[in-house]
Amino acid sequence: MNKPHSTAKKFNIDTQTVILNSLRKGNFRITACKEANISQGLLSSWMRNPKEEYREFAKKVIEIEAQVESRAVNKILEAGDKDAKWYAWYLERRHKHWNGAVHRWELQVLQKQLKQLKGIIDELSADKAGSEIDSSCLLPQANPYQDYSGSN
Repeated sequence: MNKPHSTAKKFNIDTQTVILNSLRKGNFRITACKEANISQGLLSSWMRNPKEEYREFAKKVIEIEAQVESRAVNKILEAGDKDAKWYAWYLERRHKHWNGAVHRWELQVLQKQLKQLKGIIDELSADKAGSEIDSSCLLPQANPYQDYSGSN
């Protein structure tokens, strides 16, 4: 007696409806899977399955996700008309590489400043050569356990 494969058994109209309704509400796929009591891997395999019934389902999933994303973006941009921080929030997420570029530039500035400080320390060390000051104390080693907040 052949039992139906568990994947085929779970791929039914009820499971599909739960997933699609969950996605329509704006949930992510992981949440839709939990609501439908299936694994993410199973949903992924359905999305890649070349059989017609799976392709139709995958098309619906992608269409619903696009509609929800479009609604969400429209709401964010509407909020931006009242408060510009929502435009900034949207742009930061849409263009993550911009944010990364800022961080790289800041890092380059900090590296340049550190190099300048090391040069000053080297000059001070050379001026104090032979004196009782130990130049190694001018640039302390980082201590991950030290409280640098100023509070004791």
